[in-house]
Amino acid sequence: MWPELLELFKRFPQLVIQTCLVVSCCEVACSEEIQQRPQTGHSLDFEAQAPPAAQLPAIGWQSLFKPQQISMRGTWIGASGEDGLGVTDLSLSTSFSMPGPDMKSFISISPGLNVQYLDGPEGVPLPSEVFNASLTFSWMKPINERMTFVAGVSPGYASDLNAGGSDAFRLVAFGSLIWQTTETTKWTLGVAATGREDIPILPAAGVIWTPTPDWQIDIGAPRPRVARRIAARGTQGDDWIYAAGEFGGGTWAVDRGGVEDELTIRDFRLVLGWERKGKETLNPRFEMGYVFGRKIEYESDDYDFSPGDSLMLRTGITF
Repeated sequence: MWPELLELFKRFPQLVIQTCLVVSCCEVACSEEIQQRPQTGHSLDFEAQAPPAAQLPAIGWQSLFKPQQISMRGTWIGASGEDGLGVTDLSLSTSFSMPGPDMKSFISISPGLNVQYLDGPEGVPLPSEVFNASLTFSWMKPINERMTFVAGVSPGYASDLNAGGSDAFRLVAFGSLIWQTTETTKWTLGVAATGREDIPILPAAGVIWTPTPDWQIDIGAPRPRVARRIAARGTQGDDWIYAAGEFGGGTWAVDRGGVEDELTIRDFRLVLGWERKGKETLNPRFEMGYVFGRKIEYESDDYDFSPGDSLMLRTGITF
């Protein structure tokens, strides 16, 4: 089984490129169906995307068999200098929704695949590539007209495919209460279990302020962001620019010279980006950023290495 899985993951970049080509060819034919899809978020992004309880979309059981959202993303982080760590990160995910138990809530199911190609300096023990497959289950439940509860769990398998067992199993979980105090202000309070060895728990709290339709200010953890709409294009979507902070990295089970170990990579990112948001078009995104506070650690001993700061380029598409 493992040789077949390894071959599948190694073909992942090729599959992403082929999927992009198919999507581009089908854009016109699918535009009417895309317009009818409810725009929902998934995983931790539910906090920023959750509408007021009174505006939750109506979703039928047939939605379980139609993707509500498909996302593809590619990230490049340069290996700057002799102590640099280069990373090429490719991700593919989709999301399906269905009604909740009481028909007033809904559940989102989001499978995802990720591969990261690592280019470390000489003498730093790193696998050439690490993989992650996950399945996220999210539940959004209105409490009243202004309060919504969001919770989720995401079991995953993170490994270099040469090591496995229980160390490769990762469990991400989160819960958050969203309170719409005014038409322009939403407060969030929650916590997330990251499934990482370095920082296992993160707060998920803050305020999302939309003073005008052209501004959205998200002050809080784990991803602060300030966004400004620069163009409204009607059915073609709206153009936004933004600045954001991110917490990057992860934990994987790896083979370290014949011994199974756990590798953790951590970094922080400042990001500037542009994106298009629309219901009738493909929604591209382009970003550039500065990566700092980087660290490589192994669980079995005190080994750690701090790569130099670097630049990041990222592009993605959602439809």
